[in-house]
Amino acid sequence: MNYSFLFLILIGFLSTSAQTKKVLFIGNSYTSYNNLPKMISDAANTTGDTLIFDSHTLGGYSLKVHSQNATVYAKMNSNTWDYVVIQAQSQEPSFSNNQVRTETFPYAKILADSIRSTNSCAKPLFYMTWGRKNGDARNCQFVPWVCTYEGMDDSLASRYTYMANVNEGMISPVGRVWRHIRANNPAIELYDTDGSHPSAAGSYLAMCAFYTTIFHKDPTAITFNYTVKAADAQIIRAAAKLIVFDSLSNWNVGKFDPKADFSFTQTKDSIEISNASSYSTKYSWTFGDGNTSSLKNPTHVYKSIGQFSLKLEAEQCGATSSFSKTVDVTELSKKDTTIQDTTTIDTSTVFVNGNNQNHKIVIAPNPAHNTIFIIGTFNSIEYTVYDITGAVQLKGRLKAHQNTIDITDLRVGIYLILLSNEGSTQQTQRIIKQ
Repeated sequence: MNYSFLFLILIGFLSTSAQTKKVLFIGNSYTSYNNLPKMISDAANTTGDTLIFDSHTLGGYSLKVHSQNATVYAKMNSNTWDYVVIQAQSQEPSFSNNQVRTETFPYAKILADSIRSTNSCAKPLFYMTWGRKNGDARNCQFVPWVCTYEGMDDSLASRYTYMANVNEGMISPVGRVWRHIRANNPAIELYDTDGSHPSAAGSYLAMCAFYTTIFHKDPTAITFNYTVKAADAQIIRAAAKLIVFDSLSNWNVGKFDPKADFSFTQTKDSIEISNASSYSTKYSWTFGDGNTSSLKNPTHVYKSIGQFSLKLEAEQCGATSSFSKTVDVTELSKKDTTIQDTTTIDTSTVFVNGNNQNHKIVIAPNPAHNTIFIIGTFNSIEYTVYDITGAVQLKGRLKAHQNTIDITDLRVGIYLILLSNEGSTQQTQRIIKQ
């Protein structure tokens, strides 16, 4: 299955349809400068989309401080967010390996886990920030790679990517678009006067990256320029398209969506399925013969020879993925001599001979989940249910006023039921537990 091709089709569909997304921003001044969330909302309005947002963005807050703040968790619980943005203090992901391992990564995990515990369908979205204009002079003597913009920026990019990967989150690669503009359009000033915070153009750049990752759409469709010169805004939108939209999979867009997959083992007309789907919680099977199942790992018995399309649709939080294989049935299972030929006789019917009369006894439903009904005229019937190894699984007697057999405790599979009407010749029939 070519998942990349299907993903491109999905992106093409999303790019032409209006969307509403709900996003909570957890960060600090890099988010609050120029009111980035509102800027994204204003830009989305020009493309027919809607952003519903809230934020908790206090200056200098680190991931550790956020993870210990009750307001953060109250806001997580306040809405059914599609994404919750996680932004660290601007320097902390660039520090030494040991410091980041102990003071940053654990708290990113706490926040990501908390996002999913309050709403299993919300996705963490990591805000990849940028290196300072001339590096981090204050920490240069302790962490040599932050002495330059390039070194600090590379470290930030690496750490944010790691946090997104291990926490199954997406990335808004603002820092990567920032570097592209610095290298190719240095006349566009992205920094405020402190060489750290974003200018209007810098926040506009962040907006374009976020719009693209949130809506999965081409940012060049945006007609909102904020206070940025029209020519500069156009250049920034084109850069966001190149870095973000044209390579969405690089930023984990779609990476943690459902991916349907399975294998099966076949014995003549019977199959046992092993579900290998990822990031999925619901399953819908069609066996190609009119039968369906919602079990994770169903078994199935085909009643005729032929080729059948076995299809799985896996789902999580409204996102779906499908996968199909062909089942080629060339031979039906041979039945025991006491079992009727199911190619010519209804498999739900057996005949029990008693008192020189033939009584039609119907087993229904078949296949069944928890209960089967023995329908017909009889004074009493003894029944024994065997598994495919011949071991007795159920045994009992039904009287005239009884007609149900509880098969709840049977495992999914194929069984034989032996029926005997008051000493008559015993008859055996196949039943299927789903």
